[in-house]
Amino acid sequence: MRKHPLLLMGLVVGVLVALGHAWSIPTGLFLDDHAHYRQLRDGDWSYRSAVAAARLGIVGDVMDLWSNHEAGLRFYRPVAFWLMRVEYTLGGWRPAIMHVFSLAWHVLCSMLVGWLAWRLIGRWFWATVAAGLLAVHPGHTATVYWIACQTELMATAFILLATLSYARHAGWWCTGGRTGGQAASGTSGQAASGTPRPGAQGNLASSADKRPRRIGWLVLSLLFFALAMGCREHAIMWPALIVVGDVVFRAGWRRHVWAYVAMAVLAIAYLLARQEALGGFPLPGRPYLMEPNEPGFVRYIADKFIYYSIGLFGYIPVLPITGMEFLRQRPAMLYGSFVGAAAGVALIFATSPWRRRLLMPLAWMTVFMLPLLPVFASCHHLYLPGVGMACLLAAGLGTLAGDRPGGRALVAGLLVIVHAVGLSLATWASGWAYCAGTRVEDAVVRDVIEEGRPLEDGDHLFFINVPMLAYYAVPAIGNEPQTGLGDRRLHGHILTFSPWLLRMSEPGYVDRVGDKTLIVTAPAGVGYFGGAGGRTLLAAMGLPETLAAGERFSGPLFDVEVLDADAEGVRRLRFEFRQPLDSPEYHFYFGSPVRWAYPLWGPGKAG
Repeated sequence: MRKHPLLLMGLVVGVLVALGHAWSIPTGLFLDDHAHYRQLRDGDWSYRSAVAAARLGIVGDVMDLWSNHEAGLRFYRPVAFWLMRVEYTLGGWRPAIMHVFSLAWHVLCSMLVGWLAWRLIGRWFWATVAAGLLAVHPGHTATVYWIACQTELMATAFILLATLSYARHAGWWCTGGRTGGQAASGTSGQAASGTPRPGAQGNLASSADKRPRRIGWLVLSLLFFALAMGCREHAIMWPALIVVGDVVFRAGWRRHVWAYVAMAVLAIAYLLARQEALGGFPLPGRPYLMEPNEPGFVRYIADKFIYYSIGLFGYIPVLPITGMEFLRQRPAMLYGSFVGAAAGVALIFATSPWRRRLLMPLAWMTVFMLPLLPVFASCHHLYLPGVGMACLLAAGLGTLAGDRPGGRALVAGLLVIVHAVGLSLATWASGWAYCAGTRVEDAVVRDVIEEGRPLEDGDHLFFINVPMLAYYAVPAIGNEPQTGLGDRRLHGHILTFSPWLLRMSEPGYVDRVGDKTLIVTAPAGVGYFGGAGGRTLLAAMGLPETLAAGERFSGPLFDVEVLDADAEGVRRLRFEFRQPLDSPEYHFYFGSPVRWAYPLWGPGKAG
């Protein structure tokens, strides 16, 4: 890596991203992607359109859930959605091209992490390891595969650029005239590889450090900060990271007060623009956000921090709802894993010659994780904090290797190889699981189109036993080019979700009672709306966490009555419709272990 370290780093990152993520290209649109795709395509290049494109319809918007309606999730991300509109336009509105753009953003973020790690520890080899850790961390798979998460990739890239630009302005890497790498090896300007180290060019008093150039770097960092806030809300935490950096690198934080003031002005301007665009500060309720006044808030925040920490350092997948619930029911596993991760970080700090500088990646993880802790758990939340994890772990491996060939260096090298192979395989496997989820949605759409009656404008589609991963099936029907139904207004209604995530593992039952009544019975041994996932669904529907026999819910098209329920969930439900089940605008689809959405009561179908 002596002559062309960046080129070699790019080669390593490119190979790892190709091995772990290239399979994302043909996966198409999935879940939230459908809403963004339609809103971007129906919109224009205006500011208002970019703001509106970030909205996500939830209960009662995408598909009706027992006539319960929510306002949807409203975000302020105009920069990200302008960029996504550019990408869609360049790609001819083909999802495969959008996945290529996601890979490009991910490669950019990985390379910037490598550059940041080099600036922190002064070793190109270990900086490349840091870049590789971000490139194939299995916790980042969905962030790269899922087009909707491009906002996270963009925000991370802009935050990294803002940080590197500000560091150049403040002289972080020059403070004291030597780098952490120099302090470790005792050399004065040459790394072990023979490449000049960051900071070897002099200190803050260097004559080459002209004031106009430094101001230019500050302006550039503020521009990147503004762009990052326009992509993801938690980017607003960046100034806190910068204050920590000025202290860590002894850059004289008092001399940068006016820079902090500029950052505060930008943050306030962002908040005011957000308030004006969204008509206030809309916050989602449960299960999407836990408020401080709710019982159990402190423990929830602590457990969430622990869950995210072991997700980063233990490569444990962060799964919405079920993942954290699973570990909370097994406290020895949850807290034991965290103790192990914390002990590893403590060991790195105790032995590393860069320990002061490593406060920066530790602060990075903490600062960008904090605003996400009250929010619904999601794997893409790990991406921006993952920058800090990659730098910390690479520094730990570099510390283990030391400066001379020997047993320690051999062990560190073997660990690098194990990580490269193991994480690539883990990322590929998690990508395969993601692809399996997208196929569920595709299978539901296929059954509706190929097996059911033709769909007309204004028709109502009722789903029984639909998998939760197919919640966006109706928007998907309109977005898929092969359906030819993009101009038709279809109304989706979910009568029951499958008790299993992907499909029905056991058969359920539906009985038609007269012209207007259905009775749906759950498979033996399970219930609808059971477990952590079921409780979350009921909370999203604005209903109690458990349902009891005899409860009734009314809506414009049908009424629902719970006929049988116990601690495991709802066993039987009655649906009484206002119009006959054979009404021409009604389409019923039944999920079973054989078919995801088998059409009922149409021409040629049995009653």
